[in-house]
Amino acid sequence: MTLQQTKNRPIMLPFPLFREAFTNTASLEEAKAIYGKIAPEPVGPLVQKLDLKKFYNLQIPKSYLYLTEDNVLPQTEDNVLPQTEDYAWHPKQSGRLGIFRYIEGDGDHMTTVYKEPEEIAEKFIEAGRE
Repeated sequence: MTLQQTKNRPIMLPFPLFREAFTNTASLEEAKAIYGKIAPEPVGPLVQKLDLKKFYNLQIPKSYLYLTEDNVLPQTEDNVLPQTEDYAWHPKQSGRLGIFRYIEGDGDHMTTVYKEPEEIAEKFIEAGRE
């Protein structure tokens, strides 16, 4: 199936890819439970080009929460893999924010949200401004 064929339809990752990329810190049972709760995601928002000029010009405080074990866009010692260089989380994505508050936490893309919601909530509070 090509991107054109799926553009307006939802996609669902196969479990082995989901397991390794999104729930890499979970046990197999936990990963299966999380996978059973997710819904297919529309492709459009993942590939649609956005005009962010207004966003970048906003004079608002910004924060960036980085979960160190997030493998969706894995980092390497030189910071990014060649095929993901425009998308890697930190410092590529975060660097686009300009000046920001950096918040770091342990966890992966989805397991932490499901297993430790209080910890994620605390990180959001920490990312907020007084």
